Parts: sequence; structure tokens; C-alpha cells
Amino acid sequence: MSTWPHDPPVRRWHQAPATASDEVDWKPAHATSGFSARDVMTVAEAASLLRCSERHIYNLVARDELPGARYLGRNIIIVRPVLVAWLLDGEPKLSS
Repeated sequence: MSTWPHDPPVRRWHQAPATASDEVDWKPAHATSGFSARDVMTVAEAASLLRCSERHIYNLVARDELPGARYLGRNIIIVRPVLVAWLLDGEPKLSS
């Protein structure tokens, strides 16, 4: 059931390639990136790691000041390696 005559065919992850030219070592993106479910934190986990309130995390995300924070629908997720790298790098010290 195509809505437009020029729509390309939809390839599902479980389908074999349609032609020999489509023969590619195809895998889902998360399978090759080395990314795991443990690399994603909730707002509560990020607040615990940073030792601040969840409200403060929400405020940082709203101001786009928390690296690694992403909206996933209505939820916010934080990518742990990005946040940890930001913590280890630190902020430049202000000269007084």
C-alpha cells in the first residue's frame, strides 16, 4: 500500500537485500557503535552523579548547558560518556 507511486521500497532490518547491489554488511547503528544501555542515564541518575537536584538538571537542559542531554519524546536522557568527559575536562578557571 504505497501512498505515492515514486516512494522507494521500505527495507526492514530483518529483510534480505533486494538486489545484489544492495549487498552491504548492514547492521543496526547501535550494533557497531560500541554503545550500550548503560551509557544512558535518567535525570535522577544524572542528579545523583552531579549531587544536585533533579530540578537543577531540568534547568540545565532547558538552558542547553548540560552536555549529552537529549530529548527522547517527552523524556530526557543523558549520555553518560559525554557527561563524564565534561566533568573530567572541567571548566576553565576565571582569572581574578
